[in-house]
Amino acid sequence: TISELTSKLIASKDKLYFIAHRIPGSTVSEWCLVQINLRDSARQHPPCLQDGKFLADFYVCHPSDKLFNATNQRFWLEYHPAHTPTSFTRQRTAHLIRPSPESTQYAIAEGL
Repeated sequence: TISELTSKLIASKDKLYFIAHRIPGSTVSEWCLVQINLRDSARQHPPCLQDGKFLADFYVCHPSDKLFNATNQRFWLEYHPAHTPTSFTRQRTAHLIRPSPESTQYAIAEGL
């Protein structure tokens, strides 16, 4: 249930989850590693704890690690330029940022 999900989310220390994500405009789903941003979700969408709709940062496998088995892959934050119109195609400009407490500040400073 959503109430069980939100209580586990609130209790989670790192807020990292694998989700099945359907690519918009497609019937294809893929597993994605995400980190739920609970504070921004509650600020921008107050009923998030009731409806289960949260903002999330997506992590992608580092391109150099694609051929490694899953336990040896590194996942980095995927950011897109803030001025780029929303596009859900795979042919888009993306920047990988090493996960750290300063990742968000770095992305903002770079206009991502």
